[in-house]
Amino acid sequence: MITSIELGDFLSHSNTKLEFEDGVTVFVGDNGAGKSSIIDAITFALFGQHTRKSNKGLIKRGTNQGFAKVGFSVNSKQFEAVRKIDNKGTLAAKFAEVIGDDRIEIAAGERKQFGESMTHEVERVIGLDFEKLKIASIVQQGELNTIINAKPKEFKELLNAIIGIDKLDIASEAMKTVNKKFREKIKENVGYDDTHIEFLLRDLEKYEKEIEESKPQKDQLELKQEKLKNEVDDLRGKIETETPKIDKIKQIELRKKELLSYAKEAIREIQREINENERKIQDCEGCFEHIELRLDLESKVQKVEDAIKDTVKKIQEMTNQITSLKEKQLLASKLQLVNNKCPVCDSNVEKLNPLFQEAHLRQEILELQKQIVSKEKENDMYNQKRKEFSIKLQNARDAEATLRAHSINNKEELIKIQKDTEIKKQKIH
Repeated sequence: MITSIELGDFLSHSNTKLEFEDGVTVFVGDNGAGKSSIIDAITFALFGQHTRKSNKGLIKRGTNQGFAKVGFSVNSKQFEAVRKIDNKGTLAAKFAEVIGDDRIEIAAGERKQFGESMTHEVERVIGLDFEKLKIASIVQQGELNTIINAKPKEFKELLNAIIGIDKLDIASEAMKTVNKKFREKIKENVGYDDTHIEFLLRDLEKYEKEIEESKPQKDQLELKQEKLKNEVDDLRGKIETETPKIDKIKQIELRKKELLSYAKEAIREIQREINENERKIQDCEGCFEHIELRLDLESKVQKVEDAIKDTVKKIQEMTNQITSLKEKQLLASKLQLVNNKCPVCDSNVEKLNPLFQEAHLRQEILELQKQIVSKEKENDMYNQKRKEFSIKLQNARDAEATLRAHSINNKEELIKIQKDTEIKKQKIH
């Protein structure tokens, strides 16, 4: 039902507001008073359609824009439709549900390419389109007098023009299709339609007869049910008696789980300590033996170092001597006695000084070379000893580092860890 109309600069209306009560509303007035404008305002606000030539003709002369707003109710819900138009032909539309002072927008505009249509939403809500609304709700000016004064044949034609009697035939044919689809829908949902009523009645009589015949069996089942009920009551009584025991057992089981969990955690912790101690014992095994040799090894390494230095020094000295002798040997090869006379001063001499005798110098060089070979072998031996002692000394130092890492200062502490480990193993068992 239309409840209100508001027009602003719309056709001949500057600012018109109308409220409607229940029932039929009749607009009466002189020509040009604005009766048809109200009808156009209703159809324009709802559907964007009217009887004027163009949308721009809806705006009151001398104004820039106009609007029409219609309030209506459907199934106790209130709605409002409003459309505006300016002198450029720009349209704006909004359809909303009215809840108290709030307006909940349902649709706006006619952007059909985006699937948005205010007209479509209005038609969906009221169940009528522009043409159907004209037929069902609006009698235009002049039609009422014509209906009153018309002859029977003319009356029928006028009535048909107003309410569309000929459309009832179309509706009747459409209803057949609707009935067919409705029947198919019912059959799809429940498996039957109205054509199966007799068949269903026969089945109903059959089932009622079967129910009557099943009464003795029903009585037996009820007796059995009563017996089972008594047995259930007895079982419930036993359950009530046994429930405290069951609860106690559950408490004990829970305590058992707690103790098992504690024991497992304690075992894991003890095992971790055992593993750590065994690792310490394994790492420290033999460390004290290495440490006891450290001082002696350091002394031996120092002595070997000194011996190596002395040997290298002697080899170098002998190498220098050989170099000097070779120079003298070269000089001696040039000094030869001729008729027992010195080649330098031409004095008579029986023989040259051994330092200038080539054979003597050669012998000296050979002797020194033998001594160098001997010293090199001695040096190799000392290097080998130094390597052996250094390895043992490093082992001793590593042993000290290992003991420091495990905070073990003496054998007694290591023995104590070994005993503690054995105790822990027994504790696990």
